[in-house]
Amino acid sequence: MTREIKFRAWDKDSKKMIENPLHRCDAYDVLDRKGIYGNWMIQQYTGLSDKNGVDIWEGDIVSIIRCSNKNHLGCTCDKKPDRDFTDVVVFKDGMFTAPELERPINEYEVIGNIYQNKELLTN
Repeated sequence: MTREIKFRAWDKDSKKMIENPLHRCDAYDVLDRKGIYGNWMIQQYTGLSDKNGVDIWEGDIVSIIRCSNKNHLGCTCDKKPDRDFTDVVVFKDGMFTAPELERPINEYEVIGNIYQNKELLTN
């Protein structure tokens, strides 16, 4: 199985996400600086998608709903979820993970990223 290798970058000056930043600079400079190139914070695509088919990137904030009233399909519609858990996707121990959630990453939903949606991490 192969995965697509893609990068994006958060430009701290313009406060915008840049798609395909490697087309704009020397790739070796980017990768040698451990994710920082000038004012760009480089993020790698995990090769995975969330439960809605949205690409999951390093630095994405993901959410999962846990519910105690479950049937074979998950949460039943007649009860609110117990809690909406969030975490940040990181590369750790050779894999992309959201360490606090301990669930398969394709069960998550991308709700933002650490640069544009910091307020989501205060819960």
